[in-house]
Amino acid sequence: AGSGDASFATSLDFSWSWLNPFAVQSFAAFTAGLSLSIFMFWGWDACLTANEETTGSEKTPGRAALIAMVVLVGSYLATGIAAQMAVGSGTSGLGLANSETSDNVFAALAGPVMGPGLGVLLFVAVLASAAASLQTTFIPVARTVLAMSAYEAMPASYAKVHPRFKTPGRATITAGIGTGVFYTVMTLVSEHVLV
Repeated sequence: AGSGDASFATSLDFSWSWLNPFAVQSFAAFTAGLSLSIFMFWGWDACLTANEETTGSEKTPGRAALIAMVVLVGSYLATGIAAQMAVGSGTSGLGLANSETSDNVFAALAGPVMGPGLGVLLFVAVLASAAASLQTTFIPVARTVLAMSAYEAMPASYAKVHPRFKTPGRATITAGIGTGVFYTVMTLVSEHVLV
């Protein structure tokens, strides 16, 4: 660990039961995990909606989707298993079930696991993840608006593609503004509405 400790008091040895959906102790825990898994994979398919803008659009988007899915599954499994092995699932200290840190587990783990100097990398990773999440919200919408405009279901101005970047500029900006307004309103309604 970054703090100099090789292990934590609550660390666990790996168990194959962590990967077994039938080993979940309650239906509530299963549905919470299922809901979380759906949210975690939000936007992995965004590469398919931008296929007109890729070189080799017959094969590249499909390959990109498969690669994105494998990378996501691998990174989520590696992160989850590493966190579980490092600090365990206890309700005290750095345990993942500690109610004092459960809202932001990675912030609690950043210093002890990565050390004080590298803890900022976690902040950068979360910032990049938030930016990517926003992009996967409005980029597919922009491409849908482009398609609807091309088929005259929306105003023709949304079908205009930038001559240099080959992207639907007006549709992207409109979708981005709409996404920003949606997130702002939902955050004002409740700080837990998106959780």
